[in-house]
Amino acid sequence: MKYLEKEIGKFKMRIKSKEGGIHSDLRRMKKGSTKEREPELLNTIKDEVKEGFTAIDLGANIGYITLLLSDLVGKKGKVLAIEPEPENFEILKYNLELNKIKNVEPINLAISDGDKKICFHIGKSSNLSSILPSKNSTNKIIDVNCLTLTSLLKNRPYPNFIKMDVEGAEVEIFRGMYEYFKNNNDGNCLIILEIHPIFYSKKHNLEIEFKKFLDIGFSTKYVISAGVPIPDLFKKYGYTPEKVFRNRGVYTTVTDKDMLYFSCKQHIQKVPGKKDSTKIVRYVGLYRGK
Repeated sequence: MKYLEKEIGKFKMRIKSKEGGIHSDLRRMKKGSTKEREPELLNTIKDEVKEGFTAIDLGANIGYITLLLSDLVGKKGKVLAIEPEPENFEILKYNLELNKIKNVEPINLAISDGDKKICFHIGKSSNLSSILPSKNSTNKIIDVNCLTLTSLLKNRPYPNFIKMDVEGAEVEIFRGMYEYFKNNNDGNCLIILEIHPIFYSKKHNLEIEFKKFLDIGFSTKYVISAGVPIPDLFKKYGYTPEKVFRNRGVYTTVTDKDMLYFSCKQHIQKVPGKKDSTKIVRYVGLYRGK
Protein backbone atom coordinates (compact mmCIF):
# COMPACT_ATOMS: atom_id res chain seq x y z
CA MET A 1 0.00 0.00 0.00
CA LYS A 2 1.58 3.27 -1.14
CA TYR A 3 -0.52 5.57 1.05
CA LEU A 4 -2.29 5.49 4.38
CA GLU A 5 -4.62 7.89 6.14
CA LYS A 6 -4.05 9.09 9.69
CA GLU A 7 -5.57 11.50 12.15
CA ILE A 8 -2.96 14.21 12.73
CA GLY A 9 -4.23 16.50 15.46
CA LYS A 10 -7.69 17.69 14.42
CA PHE A 11 -7.20 16.77 10.75
CA LYS A 12 -7.09 13.64 8.62
CA MET A 13 -4.14 13.30 6.25
CA ARG A 14 -3.03 11.00 3.48
CA ILE A 15 0.66 10.22 3.84
CA LYS A 16 3.08 7.80 2.20
CA SER A 17 3.43 4.44 3.93
CA LYS A 18 7.21 4.12 3.51
CA GLU A 19 8.93 7.40 2.58
CA GLY A 20 11.07 9.31 5.09
CA GLY A 21 11.04 13.04 5.84
CA ILE A 22 7.69 14.53 6.79
CA HIS A 23 5.89 11.25 6.02
CA SER A 24 8.02 9.36 8.54
CA ASP A 25 7.43 12.06 11.17
CA LEU A 26 3.67 11.97 10.66
CA ARG A 27 3.51 8.16 10.66
CA ARG A 28 5.04 8.13 14.15
CA MET A 29 2.36 10.42 15.58
CA LYS A 30 -0.20 8.50 17.63
CA LYS A 31 -3.93 9.14 17.40
CA GLY A 32 -5.00 11.68 20.00
CA SER A 33 -1.43 12.78 20.67
CA THR A 34 -0.72 16.48 21.14
CA LYS A 35 2.75 16.04 19.66
CA GLU A 36 3.49 18.36 16.74
CA ARG A 37 6.07 18.41 13.98
CA GLU A 38 8.22 21.54 14.39
CA PRO A 39 6.25 22.81 17.42
CA GLU A 40 8.27 26.03 17.60
CA LEU A 41 7.04 26.99 14.13
CA LEU A 42 3.45 25.92 14.76
CA ASN A 43 3.36 27.81 18.07
CA THR A 44 4.56 30.98 16.34
CA ILE A 45 2.01 30.57 13.55
CA LYS A 46 -0.79 30.11 16.10
CA ASP A 47 0.31 33.29 17.89
CA GLU A 48 0.38 35.35 14.70
CA VAL A 49 -2.27 34.18 12.21
CA LYS A 50 -5.74 35.60 12.89
CA GLU A 51 -9.25 35.07 11.57
CA GLY A 52 -9.79 36.81 8.26
CA PHE A 53 -6.11 36.82 7.26
CA THR A 54 -4.86 36.13 3.77
CA ALA A 55 -2.03 33.60 4.18
CA ILE A 56 0.40 32.04 1.72
CA ASP A 57 2.03 28.64 2.21
CA LEU A 58 5.08 28.61 -0.06
CA GLY A 59 6.28 25.03 -0.26
CA ALA A 60 2.98 23.62 0.98
CA ASN A 61 4.13 20.02 0.42
CA ILE A 62 1.24 17.71 1.43
CA GLY A 63 -0.59 20.32 3.50
CA TYR A 64 0.53 19.90 7.12
CA ILE A 65 0.92 23.66 7.64
CA THR A 66 -1.77 24.51 5.08
CA LEU A 67 -4.45 22.76 7.14
CA LEU A 68 -3.45 24.70 10.24
CA LEU A 69 -3.52 28.00 8.33
CA SER A 70 -6.96 27.16 6.93
CA ASP A 71 -8.28 26.60 10.44
CA LEU A 72 -6.73 29.80 11.80
CA VAL A 73 -7.90 32.19 9.05
CA GLY A 74 -11.43 30.79 9.18
CA LYS A 75 -14.26 31.20 6.70
CA LYS A 76 -13.52 34.90 6.21
CA GLY A 77 -9.86 34.25 5.40
CA LYS A 78 -8.01 32.76 2.45
CA VAL A 79 -4.95 30.53 2.04
CA LEU A 80 -2.89 30.17 -1.13
CA ALA A 81 -1.11 26.79 -0.95
CA ILE A 82 1.71 26.72 -3.49
CA GLU A 83 3.46 23.44 -4.30
CA PRO A 84 5.37 22.68 -7.53
CA GLU A 85 6.14 18.95 -7.05
CA PRO A 86 3.39 16.97 -8.85
CA GLU A 87 2.89 14.08 -6.40
CA ASN A 88 3.00 16.39 -3.38
CA PHE A 89 0.41 18.58 -5.08
CA GLU A 90 -1.96 15.66 -5.67
CA ILE A 91 -1.69 14.61 -2.00
CA LEU A 92 -2.18 18.24 -0.95
CA LYS A 93 -5.42 18.45 -2.96
CA TYR A 94 -6.58 15.11 -1.56
CA ASN A 95 -5.94 16.26 2.01
CA LEU A 96 -7.91 19.45 1.42
CA GLU A 97 -10.84 17.45 0.04
CA LEU A 98 -10.54 14.89 2.85
CA ASN A 99 -11.05 17.66 5.40
CA LYS A 100 -13.70 19.49 3.32
CA ILE A 101 -11.53 22.61 3.19
CA LYS A 102 -13.09 25.45 1.18
CA ASN A 103 -10.87 28.44 2.00
CA VAL A 104 -7.64 27.15 0.42
CA GLU A 105 -6.63 27.63 -3.20
CA PRO A 106 -4.01 25.00 -4.17
CA ILE A 107 -1.64 26.24 -6.88
CA ASN A 108 0.71 23.90 -8.77
CA LEU A 109 3.71 26.03 -9.67
CA ALA A 110 7.00 27.32 -8.29
CA ILE A 111 7.65 30.85 -7.06
CA SER A 112 10.96 32.41 -8.09
CA ASP A 113 12.44 35.56 -9.62
CA GLY A 114 10.87 35.32 -13.07
CA ASP A 115 7.77 34.21 -14.97
CA LYS A 116 9.14 31.22 -16.86
CA LYS A 117 9.67 27.46 -16.87
CA ILE A 118 12.47 26.16 -14.69
CA CYS A 119 14.16 22.86 -13.87
CA PHE A 120 12.97 21.34 -10.60
CA HIS A 121 15.06 18.72 -8.81
CA ILE A 122 13.07 15.94 -7.14
CA GLY A 123 14.35 15.18 -3.64
CA LYS A 124 15.08 11.88 -1.91
CA SER A 125 12.20 12.76 0.41
CA SER A 126 9.16 14.71 -0.74
CA ASN A 127 10.05 17.72 1.43
CA LEU A 128 13.54 18.04 -0.08
CA SER A 129 12.70 18.86 -3.71
CA SER A 130 13.95 22.23 -4.94
CA ILE A 131 14.84 24.40 -7.91
CA LEU A 132 18.41 24.06 -6.59
CA PRO A 133 20.32 20.74 -6.85
CA SER A 134 21.77 19.37 -3.60
CA LYS A 135 23.01 16.17 -1.96
CA ASN A 136 19.34 15.47 -1.18
CA SER A 137 18.35 15.50 -4.87
CA THR A 138 17.67 12.41 -6.96
CA ASN A 139 18.58 12.21 -10.64
CA LYS A 140 15.01 13.10 -11.59
CA ILE A 141 14.53 16.61 -12.96
CA ILE A 142 11.22 18.00 -14.23
CA ASP A 143 10.13 21.27 -15.82
CA VAL A 144 7.72 23.34 -13.74
CA ASN A 145 5.91 26.60 -14.38
CA CYS A 146 7.15 29.50 -12.33
CA LEU A 147 5.92 32.97 -11.37
CA THR A 148 7.19 35.74 -9.17
CA LEU A 149 5.07 36.47 -6.12
CA THR A 150 4.64 39.95 -7.62
CA SER A 151 2.89 38.37 -10.62
CA LEU A 152 0.88 35.89 -8.56
CA LEU A 153 -0.50 38.60 -6.28
CA LYS A 154 -1.86 40.79 -9.07
CA ASN A 155 -5.58 41.21 -8.41
CA ARG A 156 -5.27 39.22 -5.16
CA PRO A 157 -5.58 40.45 -1.56
CA TYR A 158 -2.51 41.72 0.27
CA PRO A 159 -0.96 38.83 2.26
CA ASN A 160 -0.88 39.15 6.04
CA PHE A 161 1.23 36.03 6.53
CA ILE A 162 3.70 34.08 4.38
CA LYS A 163 5.35 30.81 5.41
CA MET A 164 8.26 29.84 3.20
CA ASP A 165 10.06 26.47 3.18
CA VAL A 166 11.68 26.20 -0.23
CA GLU A 167 15.08 24.52 0.22
CA GLY A 168 17.30 27.48 -0.68
CA ALA A 169 15.06 29.12 -3.28
CA GLU A 170 14.18 31.85 -0.77
CA VAL A 171 16.85 34.04 -2.42
CA GLU A 172 15.01 33.99 -5.76
CA ILE A 173 11.61 34.38 -4.11
CA PHE A 174 12.65 37.46 -2.13
CA ARG A 175 14.19 38.94 -5.28
CA GLY A 176 10.97 38.30 -7.20
CA MET A 177 8.58 39.72 -4.59
CA TYR A 178 10.55 42.86 -3.73
CA GLU A 179 8.70 45.08 -6.23
CA TYR A 180 5.35 43.95 -4.84
CA PHE A 181 6.19 44.88 -1.26
CA LYS A 182 8.00 48.04 -2.32
CA ASN A 183 4.83 49.27 -4.05
CA ASN A 184 2.19 47.79 -1.72
CA ASN A 185 1.78 48.34 2.00
CA ASP A 186 -1.88 47.62 2.59
CA GLY A 187 -1.60 46.09 6.04
CA ASN A 188 0.47 44.03 8.41
CA CYS A 189 2.61 41.24 6.97
CA LEU A 190 4.79 38.61 8.64
CA ILE A 191 7.10 36.47 6.50
CA ILE A 192 8.49 33.37 8.23
CA LEU A 193 11.04 31.41 6.24
CA GLU A 194 13.29 28.43 6.80
CA ILE A 195 16.97 29.29 6.43
CA HIS A 196 19.39 27.24 4.26
CA PRO A 197 22.86 28.87 4.47
CA ILE A 198 24.50 25.93 2.70
CA PHE A 199 22.94 27.34 -0.51
CA TYR A 200 24.08 30.95 0.01
CA SER A 201 27.08 32.53 -1.70
CA LYS A 202 28.21 35.89 -3.07
CA LYS A 203 26.10 35.28 -6.18
CA HIS A 204 23.23 33.62 -4.33
CA ASN A 205 23.05 36.04 -1.45
CA LEU A 206 20.11 36.11 0.97
CA GLU A 207 21.68 38.93 2.99
CA ILE A 208 21.39 41.30 0.03
CA GLU A 209 17.70 40.44 -0.40
CA PHE A 210 16.99 40.76 3.34
CA LYS A 211 18.61 44.21 3.42
CA LYS A 212 16.31 45.39 0.62
CA PHE A 213 13.30 44.37 2.72
CA LEU A 214 14.72 46.04 5.82
CA ASP A 215 15.04 49.21 3.74
CA ILE A 216 11.30 49.21 2.92
CA GLY A 217 10.13 48.87 6.49
CA PHE A 218 10.44 45.22 7.45
CA SER A 219 12.27 44.32 10.66
CA THR A 220 13.24 41.20 12.56
CA LYS A 221 10.41 39.87 14.73
CA TYR A 222 11.45 36.25 15.22
CA VAL A 223 14.61 34.20 15.09
CA ILE A 224 14.26 30.48 15.83
CA SER A 225 17.50 28.66 16.54
CA ALA A 226 18.72 25.43 14.94
CA GLY A 227 20.56 22.55 16.57
CA VAL A 228 20.35 23.72 20.18
CA PRO A 229 18.10 26.17 22.06
CA ILE A 230 20.95 28.60 22.76
CA PRO A 231 23.68 28.46 20.09
CA ASP A 232 27.15 29.55 21.21
CA LEU A 233 27.01 32.71 19.11
CA PHE A 234 23.63 33.68 20.58
CA LYS A 235 25.09 33.25 24.06
CA LYS A 236 28.15 35.31 23.12
CA TYR A 237 25.88 38.16 21.95
CA GLY A 238 23.80 38.00 25.13
CA TYR A 239 20.56 36.55 23.77
CA THR A 240 18.24 34.22 25.69
CA PRO A 241 15.16 32.53 24.22
CA GLU A 242 11.63 33.54 25.17
CA LYS A 243 10.45 29.96 24.57
CA VAL A 244 12.22 26.62 24.20
CA PHE A 245 10.93 23.65 22.20
CA ARG A 246 13.21 20.63 22.55
CA ASN A 247 16.34 21.58 20.58
CA ARG A 248 15.18 25.01 19.35
CA GLY A 249 14.70 28.39 20.98
CA VAL A 250 12.38 31.22 19.92
CA TYR A 251 13.90 34.71 20.12
CA THR A 252 12.07 38.03 19.73
CA THR A 253 14.80 40.56 20.60
CA VAL A 254 17.46 39.84 17.96
CA THR A 255 18.53 43.00 16.12
CA ASP A 256 18.40 43.23 12.34
CA LYS A 257 22.20 43.36 12.19
CA ASP A 258 22.64 40.25 14.31
CA MET A 259 19.87 38.42 12.44
CA LEU A 260 21.74 38.96 9.17
CA TYR A 261 24.98 37.63 10.66
CA PHE A 262 23.37 34.66 12.39
CA SER A 263 21.17 33.53 9.50
CA CYS A 264 22.90 34.39 6.23
CA LYS A 265 26.24 32.72 6.94
CA GLN A 266 27.22 29.19 7.90
CA HIS A 267 28.16 28.74 11.56
CA ILE A 268 29.27 25.41 13.02
CA GLN A 269 27.46 24.49 16.23
CA LYS A 270 28.20 21.52 18.48
CA VAL A 271 25.06 19.47 19.12
CA PRO A 272 25.17 16.95 22.00
CA GLY A 273 24.90 13.38 20.75
CA LYS A 274 24.61 14.39 17.09
CA LYS A 275 26.68 15.64 14.18
CA ASP A 276 27.67 19.30 14.26
CA SER A 277 25.05 21.63 12.81
CA THR A 278 26.12 23.85 9.90
CA LYS A 279 23.57 26.50 10.82
CA ILE A 280 22.39 28.17 14.01
CA VAL A 281 19.12 29.61 12.68
CA ARG A 282 16.17 27.49 11.58
CA TYR A 283 13.62 30.25 10.90
CA VAL A 284 13.56 34.02 10.55
CA GLY A 285 10.41 36.10 10.82
CA LEU A 286 10.37 39.52 9.12
CA TYR A 287 7.48 41.84 9.94
CA ARG A 288 6.08 45.09 8.60
CA GLY A 289 3.07 46.82 10.12
CA LYS A 290 1.16 49.95 9.23
